Amino acid sequence: MTSTARSTGSVTPYVAVVATAGVAAVVAGTILLPTAGARPLVAAAMAVAIVLGTWVPLRFQHRGETQGVTIDEAILIATLLTVPVGLVPGLAALGALVAHGVQRQQPMKLAFNVGQVAVYASAAAAVFHLVGPGETVLELRTLLAVAAAGVTVNVVSLGLFAELFRRLAGSPWRETVAETASLYGITWIGNTSAGLLIALLIRIEPAAALLTTTLLAGLYLGYRGYAGVLEERRRNERLHDVTRSLVGVSASPEAMRAFISDVADLLGAQAAELLLAVDDDQRTVVHTDPDHAGPQAESAGLLGHVLALPVPLGIAGSGDEHAALLGTSGHRDALAAPLLYEGRVLGALAVYDRHGLEPWGASDLVLLASVANEAAVAVKNVELFAAVERERARLAEESRKLGDIVGAASDGIVMVDADRRVAAWNPAMTAITGIDADEAVGRPWNLVLRLRGQDGREIVGDGSSAVGAAFAGDPTPLRVEVQVLHVGGAWRWLRCSIAPLETDDGTGAVMVARDVTAEREIQEMKADFVATVSHELRTPLTPIRGGFELLRARGDAMTPAQTAQIHGSIARQLDRLGTLVADLLVVADLDRGGETLRAVALDVTSVVQAAVAHEAVDGRPVTVDAPGPVGARGDAAAVERILRALVDNGLKHTDGAVAVEVRSAGGSTFVDVVDDGPGIPVADRERIFERFARLGDHLHRAQGPGLGLSIARALARKLGGDVTVADDAGGGAVFRLELPSAVLAERSEDATARPRVSSVA
Repeated sequence: MTSTARSTGSVTPYVAVVATAGVAAVVAGTILLPTAGARPLVAAAMAVAIVLGTWVPLRFQHRGETQGVTIDEAILIATLLTVPVGLVPGLAALGALVAHGVQRQQPMKLAFNVGQVAVYASAAAAVFHLVGPGETVLELRTLLAVAAAGVTVNVVSLGLFAELFRRLAGSPWRETVAETASLYGITWIGNTSAGLLIALLIRIEPAAALLTTTLLAGLYLGYRGYAGVLEERRRNERLHDVTRSLVGVSASPEAMRAFISDVADLLGAQAAELLLAVDDDQRTVVHTDPDHAGPQAESAGLLGHVLALPVPLGIAGSGDEHAALLGTSGHRDALAAPLLYEGRVLGALAVYDRHGLEPWGASDLVLLASVANEAAVAVKNVELFAAVERERARLAEESRKLGDIVGAASDGIVMVDADRRVAAWNPAMTAITGIDADEAVGRPWNLVLRLRGQDGREIVGDGSSAVGAAFAGDPTPLRVEVQVLHVGGAWRWLRCSIAPLETDDGTGAVMVARDVTAEREIQEMKADFVATVSHELRTPLTPIRGGFELLRARGDAMTPAQTAQIHGSIARQLDRLGTLVADLLVVADLDRGGETLRAVALDVTSVVQAAVAHEAVDGRPVTVDAPGPVGARGDAAAVERILRALVDNGLKHTDGAVAVEVRSAGGSTFVDVVDDGPGIPVADRERIFERFARLGDHLHRAQGPGLGLSIARALARKLGGDVTVADDAGGGAVFRLELPSAVLAERSEDATARPRVSSVA
């Protein structure tokens, strides 16, 4: 038995060892074993017989590999009995080399087969010589020598074969031996009997050796039947593997190459090729060899020819009428079949070079056509799957883009399904409500969104309200302003658009919500501004009008003192009105960024004294405590405006005294305005710096429009400083102006030597 297994790079070292061992065995056998007494004609005849016995193998499958059962063992037994044993290894190796070389086997396969024959022939010759044959063919000693030689041939051949498949296919050595031992046993019995008979006939009458032709033909047919059973069993197993591989086949060249390799194994071919022509403008060719350059002259070659017919086609050999379709590819024979799917030709499948010399039959062509049709279904499935994948990828990309748009939208977006449950919730809604998408999605919308209308009543989800009906899929789009409860407890205003949304399960809704809380607050501030300014304008105008009417009606009857008093009241109200207008202009300039300040080094102490002198009223004392002139960097007019606002605020909030303290430390100059009023609650310490902000009932003195502190802080910050407020240790509030320190230009002595300035206004 000789193996015609496909060789790969993984078994190259093993094949090299077998081939080297074969050469060494032939040389050793020729030197060590006797060669005298050879009859040239008999030796030549036996060499020819070995070639013929090796040339005509009986094919069968083993684990996807095609094996050949030959009758060269019978010829080897006859050669041992008719030719000096020293010549047997050389004749066997020469015959194997010629036979396999004529079959144009690949170099790796040729090296293994010839080396295998040389090894087992040399071993058999050595055993035969050691046991020692008798004088006649049928005496016991000769039979023992022949039996021992036959066992040696089968044991060595089976061992080399099993090791090959262990390396090639990962098959366990014992499993391979167990599966093929029965065939080796049958062939050993048959070959031994045939070899003894041939040797007996040659010794009795050399011409009678011609009668052994009939015996060899019978032996061949017997082997063929048994090998056919093994081949059919293996073919069924391979067909199952091919069918299973079609289920998972993909469009990748690797998957297609694995599939056609299974087809080649199924039909005992050395190579296979697949042409896919799903698109007329683009054709793909896959070969079992990844380095294969493709079919020769594809348009006129075998695959192109079958693609154009399209019918199955078999080429038996070089003498076939279609042999020209093989071109210059070097293939001996081939089978090809089109891939047909519902009348459409998707490609063509071909296998080349059947192992051995036995040709493919009609059943092989039918089998290939059947596999090709199954492959067409798989290719079509791949095409459909690719289309589905492209569509899925397109939808996924569109969904991703939509998700990016929704996620990046500044407006909140909520999608509600047909069951009125939240299906989508974008980050803007999380910012508006403080509720994450993981908490919102899947829950009823009315349990996630706590809404109330402009009347302050909460909106329920039963459809009784316009919002509830819109979320229930009302076909009429709704635009409405509602309030939503933030997880922190605050209600925020939303301007919403709610429209129906068709889903797979029915009609849902989508809401786009914009947070207009700030806009609402601005509107309220505008309303408060108009009301406050109107009130503040009306407040001085009323006494001005009253004084004017009094002077016009009774001016001649008034004493000079009375007239002066009315004139003084009108002047104070005009000053108040002018201050209000000036403050409003400053606010407008600050909003436009048009307020221009000129920061220079100035004496803060003198600016403080000027501001205190301007604001002190009703004879209430305002004390100034400063260590002489103190330098700061600022705009004199702006700093005076700031200090007047702080002093005025202190005078309004207390019936007692207001103290101003000036000091410099750490690169900053500080001016503290201290009153002994009720103080400022911690929660209101930032709010009082907002425009038009005024505190409540605990302040009993008259208040202005609420712009002074706002303007003071804005100007201080433009100068690189700030205005803050804190509690005084003895009660009341401390308003602190902080400005960058500066060195005064006129400095004749150290600041510590200057006298402290302490004054009362």
